[in-house]
Amino acid sequence: KAGITFIGPDIKAIEVMGDKIESKRLAAYTGINTVPGHPGVIKDVNQAEKIAGGIGYPVMIKASAGGGGKGMRIAHSRGDVAEGFTAAKSEALSSFGDDRILMEKFIEHDGIAAPLLRINVDTDAIIPSRELKRVSKEGFGEGLFAGWRYVAQDSREPNPDFVLNKPQYQGASILLAGVNFGCGSSREHAVWALKEFGIRSVIAPSFGAIFYNNCIRNGLLPIVLSDDIVSELATQVEQQVEQDPPSRLIHIDLHQGLVTAPNGDTYAFDIDPGPRDMLLNGLDMIGLTLQHKAEIDAFQKQDRERRPWIYAVPNS
Repeated sequence: KAGITFIGPDIKAIEVMGDKIESKRLAAYTGINTVPGHPGVIKDVNQAEKIAGGIGYPVMIKASAGGGGKGMRIAHSRGDVAEGFTAAKSEALSSFGDDRILMEKFIEHDGIAAPLLRINVDTDAIIPSRELKRVSKEGFGEGLFAGWRYVAQDSREPNPDFVLNKPQYQGASILLAGVNFGCGSSREHAVWALKEFGIRSVIAPSFGAIFYNNCIRNGLLPIVLSDDIVSELATQVEQQVEQDPPSRLIHIDLHQGLVTAPNGDTYAFDIDPGPRDMLLNGLDMIGLTLQHKAEIDAFQKQDRERRPWIYAVPNS
């Protein structure tokens, strides 16, 4: 009626592409490769836990509708699934009016990036020693960057000038950092604090060596890009803070080794095959060792027969 001619896909195609479950079904039907995962709606936590175990951790729990990073949670173990499924389902319903949830192998991530381009940020800045009051891995997110994040050492009043407290960076899951991030002591709590806060990847020109390895072993992806590229990513993020989240997200594809900037430019990153496989398969050092369980059991059986006197527990 308005005399406007629309050139593009038909209505059905547009509707399908707006629904992740239906678009994955269509892609699979036409022979297009998709991220491994469950092809349909996940009804409840029990089903989610069973499916996640079949896919292999880590998995991405995500809303079928909408976008912009809402209704998405990463589960690195069975213990993460119930909380992640419930939170993603609730957020999807409130954001999109549609609480259908699907699950995929976690090899890609879209997230809001927060720029913290200070150099030589050590592990005591990431999680000050005064915050180390627990004997488990949980509970350290509150102390992340406590010396900068709060107005005083004995306070939990947020410092409004610190980047992670600014409204435009709420929900950030990617940290853009400066040279030698994570230097200093071997404090693994620094990685635990970042993960609990919600950071899934840190992009920096270089890392402290021990911190880098701790990231790999705890399922947090450290990406090394040049100083110029990290600065360019930070500039794009800062220039687009007034835009809707989908227009300022950074996309990370671990499988392909690519980072996609908000403007669509792509940057390749290198990661050794061993750490890459650990991250793709959700393995820590124990999990990596247990991949050889059959060989270990066979050796132990032979060794027990050959040297029974060194074993405190009799062979059953």
